Amino acid sequence: MPSFTFKVEGIHPALAYIDRIITGLDTGIEKVLKETAEKVASDAQGRAPVDTGNLRDNIRVTESSATRAVVEAQAGYSGFVEFGTMHMSAQPFFYDAVQSATNDLRNRMADSIR
Repeated sequence: MPSFTFKVEGIHPALAYIDRIITGLDTGIEKVLKETAEKVASDAQGRAPVDTGNLRDNIRVTESSATRAVVEAQAGYSGFVEFGTMHMSAQPFFYDAVQSATNDLRNRMADSIR
């Protein structure tokens, strides 16, 4: 049975180039996610109803990486304000901030990947 041997030369520069592209892509995506998360947090703070300021002051970015960004409203009653209860009407502040940033995030991610 015949055998074949292949020798590939010059692959190291190509691999280094691909590595630079991936590193640049990760950095760009991480930057976009972090900036978008900060925008969501700031927008939610601006939309939050203020009585004592506790709700507004406890909205923050708690995690940001190249693959994930987390914005939390950490006041224990945040969900009750956002969605309402049988005793009070909803006062949405968080979901609207996320929706506002969604299209911008899509466009910026696409630009970062290009």
